[in-house]
Amino acid sequence: MTFAVDGGISVDGVTAGRIGESILVTETGADYLTLYPRELLVTDR
Repeated sequence: MTFAVDGGISVDGVTAGRIGESILVTETGADYLTLYPRELLVTDR
């Protein structure tokens, strides 16, 4: 079974962003199918 998990945020007139994840669920656990860095990026703006 696979799941698509999507989310987003927007600040009117300033910025917006969306991110999505595909997850494969098996009898032994779950695997991420979307390949991108998983570190938290924090900026001052």
